Amino acid sequence: MDSLGRRAQLMAVLDRAMDRAQKTQRDVESGQHGLFGVFQQEDTEAHNDKLPNIPDWDEQARLASEKKFWDFLSAAIPWKT
Repeated sequence: MDSLGRRAQLMAVLDRAMDRAQKTQRDVESGQHGLFGVFQQEDTEAHNDKLPNIPDWDEQARLASEKKFWDFLSAAIPWKT
C-alpha cells in the first residue's frame, strides 16, 4: 500500500474518492451520461487530483491503524471453530 503514496495522504482523500466512485456507479446504473458525451473523457481527466502534501504518520499511528484494519478483517471473516 505504501507504494501508492504515504498512508496519511491516502487516508486524507479516501472519503472524496469513495464519494466519486459511488456517484460514478450510480450514474452508470441509471444510464445517465454527461450532457456533452463527447467531452466526458475530458471531465474524467479533470478529476486527477494530486495527493495533499501532509506529513506521514509516525510509527505509533501507523501501527494503530494497521491493528484496526486487522481487527476489522478478522471480525468480518467467519472463522470455523
